[in-house]
Amino acid sequence: CFDKKIDKKDRSSLFQKIRLEMLTNYEKPWTTEKLCAMANLEKSQFYSCYRNFFDSTPHADLNQLRLEKAKNLLTNEALPVQQVALLCGFSNLSHFSRYFRKNCGCSPSEWTRRP
Repeated sequence: CFDKKIDKKDRSSLFQKIRLEMLTNYEKPWTTEKLCAMANLEKSQFYSCYRNFFDSTPHADLNQLRLEKAKNLLTNEALPVQQVALLCGFSNLSHFSRYFRKNCGCSPSEWTRRP
């Protein structure tokens, strides 16, 4: 994960900044290519470093945050499911619904009707 040009502290700081940028702007369409370019690393190097620093993947972190935001919007706002999905960065409604059901045990619509 580390080369001689950049020490561990600098690389850690860079990855903290990249992760913060991604999670702050969770609704944007983040790609592996964009993240790798931000770190100036190849894909395998980027994923190795990211996992080393955060014990996760960027995709898993991003989707977890998006899911939490979606649950909050579905609970506290009178918004259609499709709008919630888009606001949270899910461009595909069926993917959002499947991901939501897999992680929450119910559909987004069922979530809104919970007591």
